[in-house]
Amino acid sequence: MFQILSPIYLFIIIVTGLILGSFLNMLIYRLPRNMNWTTDRSKCPSCKHVLQVLDLFPFFSFVLSLGRCRHCKTPIPIRYLLVEIITPVLLILAYSINPGFTLEAHTLALFYLVCVAVFFIDLETTLIPNELSIGLVIIGLLYQGINGHILQSLIGLIAGYGVFWLIATVSKRFYKQDTMGGGDLKLAAGIGAFWGPSFVLITSYLSFLIGAFIGIIALIVFKKKRTDAIPFGPMIVLAAIIVSVFEEKLLSLFLNT
Repeated sequence: MFQILSPIYLFIIIVTGLILGSFLNMLIYRLPRNMNWTTDRSKCPSCKHVLQVLDLFPFFSFVLSLGRCRHCKTPIPIRYLLVEIITPVLLILAYSINPGFTLEAHTLALFYLVCVAVFFIDLETTLIPNELSIGLVIIGLLYQGINGHILQSLIGLIAGYGVFWLIATVSKRFYKQDTMGGGDLKLAAGIGAFWGPSFVLITSYLSFLIGAFIGIIALIVFKKKRTDAIPFGPMIVLAAIIVSVFEEKLLSLFLNT
């Protein structure tokens, strides 16, 4: 299933992943704040000092500065380091599953990049920007259209949105408050458009298992209440990444249970 990448190929992917991880960190900070992410120079959120090339060098700038701004010494959130580590790891995974610079490999890599952005934005702000969720819908429809599976993509879109809409509606009646945001529904629709109905249904099921597990931990360890809001986008994208690797095995498992 997985292909061992050549050293040169691996090096290119890692360098590209580090650069894209730095770009994702910028998006994660700016998108939910409606900040310009195309032209404005990056600044330290604390002292507003314009960051130089040395400050922006992926991964190494964080390590060399000991996780602090070089100018005001304010601690840099660990999220910056995590994103710059996770991104190349996921790209290696994408190009190991689909060896070569193929459309399938590029598409899976792009999907993973969006997943990383959604995970950390929703975790920090409980928001999923439309640029990401609707972007998944559009790119998914285009990708499946190129492959001649536009109907499957449309069914997946409807299935993803419909399942989460149904769950959100039922749980709202039960808990007397919103338990799932519109961003989660659009994200599920995007995943369905990207990969089709079977993928998004397995992802939905797995995301709720992950959510239940984390919810139990939150109740016991962090003394959360049942009515406390917990971002669900991270559960969805984590489940989607797992399904992207083990879809056939998971589908077989679900069909045989």
